[in-house]
Amino acid sequence: MDNNTLNNTLNYTLNNTVIGKIRSLIYHPVFNHGPQKPFILDDAVMDINSEGSKASIIVGFRPAVVNRLNFSQLNKFWVINCCDSNLVTACSLKKFIEFCNSISAHRVKGTVITSRFPFKREAVNMAIQNNIGIARVSPLYHATHKDFAGHRILGPNVLELKKALCDTTFGNRRMCFYGFTTSGKTEQLGSMESYLRFEMVNF
Repeated sequence: MDNNTLNNTLNYTLNNTVIGKIRSLIYHPVFNHGPQKPFILDDAVMDINSEGSKASIIVGFRPAVVNRLNFSQLNKFWVINCCDSNLVTACSLKKFIEFCNSISAHRVKGTVITSRFPFKREAVNMAIQNNIGIARVSPLYHATHKDFAGHRILGPNVLELKKALCDTTFGNRRMCFYGFTTSGKTEQLGSMESYLRFEMVNF
C-alpha cells in the first residue's frame, strides 16, 4: 500500500467515525422541537495538508419548519475536517480557516479532528485565537466505537489539554476524546458524542 492510499484510508476511517456520530445526533430529541434542524451537506474526504482545502464534513442548519431542502435558506454551516494522515501545522490550519472564511453564510464555524497525528503548538494557538475547534480521538475508538470517559486520566486543565493535543502519540491517557470547542471550552467528559452535541446545539 503506497503512502497516498494509506493516507486516504486513515482519513476515511476517521471521517466515518465522526460522521457516524453526527448522523445519530441529528435524530436527537433536542432537534425535534428546536428552531433549526441539522443535516449533512457534504462528506467529501480531503486532507487539509493536501492541495485544496475542502472539508471532510459540512453540517448545515435549516429552519425546522422547512419540509424540503432549499439551499437559499441555509445560513449556518459547521465545517469539520478529519485529518489523520499527517500532523496539523499552522500552515495547514491557515488553509482550513481560509476555506471556512470563503463560505458565504450568516455564520460558519470550523473544527479539525485528528487521531494518530498531533497538532503543532503554533496550530493549537492559532485555532484558539480564531475560534476553531480542535480535538483528538483515540485510535482505539475506531475499533470499539464506544466512549469510555469513565476511564479518563486527562483533567480539564487548559495547559494539560494543549500538551495532550501536541503529543506525538495518543499515549496512555485512556481518554476516548479530548479537545477545545469552537468557543474555547474544554471537553471534560472525554466523549466525542458530548463534544459534537455541544457544538450542534450551541450554534
